[in-house]
Amino acid sequence: MATIPWHKLLSGLTASFLALGGVVTLTKAQATGPPRPCYAFLRGNAHQSSDLYVACEGKNKRITKVGDIWDFAVAADGSALALRRQRGTQRGRDSYGGPIDIPHFEVEVVSLKPDFQRRWSPVEGRASLYPYCGAILALARDVYPGSGGPPKVTYSTHNVLTGRPLSLPPYVAFGCSADKKTVVGYLDVDRHTLWAGMPPQRRIVHAAQGGSVFPYDISPNGQYVGYAADDALCVDKSGQNLGCVRGWSVKISVSDWGAIMYDDGTGETCAGWECMGIFYWRPGTGEPKVIEAVGWYAQWITPKVAAALRVWGSHENASGGKTPK
Repeated sequence: MATIPWHKLLSGLTASFLALGGVVTLTKAQATGPPRPCYAFLRGNAHQSSDLYVACEGKNKRITKVGDIWDFAVAADGSALALRRQRGTQRGRDSYGGPIDIPHFEVEVVSLKPDFQRRWSPVEGRASLYPYCGAILALARDVYPGSGGPPKVTYSTHNVLTGRPLSLPPYVAFGCSADKKTVVGYLDVDRHTLWAGMPPQRRIVHAAQGGSVFPYDISPNGQYVGYAADDALCVDKSGQNLGCVRGWSVKISVSDWGAIMYDDGTGETCAGWECMGIFYWRPGTGEPKVIEAVGWYAQWITPKVAAALRVWGSHENASGGKTPK
C-alpha cells in the first residue's frame, strides 16, 4: 500500500513516536484532496495514553502533553472539544475471576472560545465520542451475558455538552449531520444494517451473514456516509455507492468532499509491534495513502478549528496541562 509524507512527516515523527523505537520508511507520493486539508488525531502508546495533535496546511502540532487521552471529538462548528481522559484505575476482575486494575475514564469538555472554560461532563466515561448533530455525542454499547441465551446488547447516547440523553426512535444508535437534517444509524443492536432518513427510508448497506456494519461516519454537511462492512471501507453519497477499498478500522472520519480517514496497521514496526497509522482515501483516487506514520482516531476539521485548537494547546501547556478538579 502506498505511503506519503503529506505533512513532511519528518516533523510529525515526534518524540512520542521516537520513544516507541519504530522506524518508518516513507515514499514520495501526492494525495488527492482539498487544497487545505486539516485534521486532528491521537498519537502515543497504541490507542491509549495518547496526546492530541493537529495537522493543517503543512504544519503538525502536538496540542496536549499529558499523555492521558483515549478518545476525542471536536464539534463541527469548532465551539467545543471533548476528551476522554484516564483518571487513575479501579480494581476489577478479569474473565477468570482474577483481580486486575481497570482504567477509570472521565470526559472533559473544553470551550474553544477565548475563555477556554473546562469542566467534566456527567456522561459515561467509557463511551466513544463523535462530532454529530451540531454537538458532541457519547455513544455507549454494553453487552451483558445472557441467561442460557445470546448476550443482551444495549445502546445509550448522550449529548456531551449538556449531559442529557438523546434518542431518535426507531434508531438504537445514530449519527446526524451538523444541521440535524440527515440521520444514519442502526435499527438493530447487532448492527447488521445501516439505514438513513428520519424516519428510516433508505438501506445504505446490509452486512453479510454473521457480519456487522461498523464503524460508520456521516459528513458534517450530511452528503456523505463512510462505513466498514465485510472487510471493506466504503463511501456512499445520497444513496450511491462511490466505491470501496479493502480494510477495517475502529473509527473513520468522512469529509464534506467525500474523503475518508481511518487507522490501520502500516506494515512497519514500532517497538516490536506493527505501527498504527492514519490512511487517507477518496473514491476515484486509487489506493489509500498513509498520511500519518503513527496515529489513530483522526477527525477532519477546518483551518479555523485547527487554529483554535493550537491556541488552546498553547494555553493548556502554559498552565501545566492541569485538568478540572
